[in-house]
Amino acid sequence: MPEGTEFRVSLKGNPTTGYRWNATLSTGLELLDSNFTTDAHAEGMVGVGGVFFWDIRAMEKGTQEFSAMYMRPWEPVTGGEDTFSMTCIVE
Repeated sequence: MPEGTEFRVSLKGNPTTGYRWNATLSTGLELLDSNFTTDAHAEGMVGVGGVFFWDIRAMEKGTQEFSAMYMRPWEPVTGGEDTFSMTCIVE
């Protein structure tokens, strides 16, 4: 992708269970925004999942990485967690 490109990473999840995506970006990627959007649901319904998202800008040429692990922050990493990784080649 060209330097300066902005893109979004979106991952499903449910923070009401205590789980969060713990995201890491290499130094050549700039985090512009991150948030969670709840899926459509009936009024009064609780425990609804949705989508975590990160808006990112590719700032430096070269190989850049985005990675995330879906986990409860107070629990130890076991190796069985869901993970996501993405490699960006910035030109």
